[in-house]
Amino acid sequence: MIRLCLPACVAVCCACSAEPLPAGHYDVTIGQETDTYSLEPAPVSFTVSSLSATDSNASVTQVATSSQPITTIEVPATGTNWYTLTGDDADGNIRVQAASFAISGVTVAGYEYPLFAGRTDIFGRPPGEFLTAQGDHPPTGIVWGRYLWAAGGSSDTSLTTDSYDLIGWTEASPETTDNSFATLTCPEQPCKFESFAAFSYYDSTSVYQFALGIGADWAISLNVYDGTSKAVNVPENSFTSWKDIAGGRTLTTAEGAVYIVGATRSSAESSAVVEISAATSNQLEARTLNAARTGAAVTYLENIGLVVIGGNATEPGVEILASGGSTFTRLTYPADPVQGAALVAANSPSSNIVWRMGGRDANGNPAPTVVYDLACVQDCTSPKVLPDLYLDVPTATGFFSGDKHIVVGEQADGTMVAWRVTDTATTLIPQRQPRRAASAVQLPNGFVALVGGTLLVDGSDAGSGGDALKLELVAL
Repeated sequence: MIRLCLPACVAVCCACSAEPLPAGHYDVTIGQETDTYSLEPAPVSFTVSSLSATDSNASVTQVATSSQPITTIEVPATGTNWYTLTGDDADGNIRVQAASFAISGVTVAGYEYPLFAGRTDIFGRPPGEFLTAQGDHPPTGIVWGRYLWAAGGSSDTSLTTDSYDLIGWTEASPETTDNSFATLTCPEQPCKFESFAAFSYYDSTSVYQFALGIGADWAISLNVYDGTSKAVNVPENSFTSWKDIAGGRTLTTAEGAVYIVGATRSSAESSAVVEISAATSNQLEARTLNAARTGAAVTYLENIGLVVIGGNATEPGVEILASGGSTFTRLTYPADPVQGAALVAANSPSSNIVWRMGGRDANGNPAPTVVYDLACVQDCTSPKVLPDLYLDVPTATGFFSGDKHIVVGEQADGTMVAWRVTDTATTLIPQRQPRRAASAVQLPNGFVALVGGTLLVDGSDAGSGGDALKLELVAL
């Protein structure tokens, strides 16, 4: 998982009394489910581990073990640690998982924080739900490191946003937080974000949180710190209009770099990319693919950079933007016309090997799963087919952490579907409340979330079951 230390949550005791601070606690919750611990295969062995967030040489420490579900984790009033709870079945497979943020023991001292535990083989609903419907495919981002922010409640003249607190495990609407973006107005109609990115900026004294919302042919910048917003022009020396990138997928790296990739959209081809990172001094910088693409697959690998594959029937199949670089490099693979596929790293985020999964070929047929070796620099042959990892889904997004992989897809009618992927097989991950047209997002605490969309009636496709206000999470 992405391990996140929150500066705002790290307290310093400047004037300590003689009395020692009391321990704090994480109270483990299973949210709105009742079968987290009983669903077969049931977990039979539970372990709590901790890892220091401030000592780079620290190793994982086992804190507690039990044959019964662990409901409370004691947090000493010293250090800043991540805590992980796992529940293994009789074969040693993790079936239940929870992971905390890194919060100072001084901050937690004397308090009880909730900690959601979910399954790895079925989605689960944490406590609470959004107050306002966020519609189909709502744009999402993580702000202040802890809030899942959705900005999809679109009307003719405004956008209604909502958020969920991943530390408090509760709905956190803008009216009840420091965020003043309950309702946003747009410079043009339709008032809807086609792409959305949240990002942080650090200086020597402070952390600032911003977001970029891109409409059909406009964009606004949001300063989450002071609640202001303003219209934004396209970056200098770049594409000519925001419509050249609107609808592109946003990727956020573990280091906080943000990429918006126009070539991922299915509506029109694009070669436009926007990067916001330390390399760009946290300013909007344009990057340009060598070839315009439609429905391309994209991911980010720690030792490679931004990887774009497919979406063009005539140009080389793979392009890479190295971290800190400004130009894309083509690998000499044959053209790859597949649209709508997912990319996942075969072994870890530092792998050179990626699997392209799902999508449709140039004739509209299901595309095979293939493996690309990104270390190839010349005479790269057609990628090898992996028949055991075949997925029949027209659009998909890949998520991975270490050697764990999940692919979330959307069928032609909008129905959401998800699989856990290993080296040799794919396994369907059921939802609690099946839905259409949701957004899928990887959270910083080790879950993949389904956000928004429309519920199906009784789990069927008989019609609309209403707005999907609850989140559904599955542990990576």
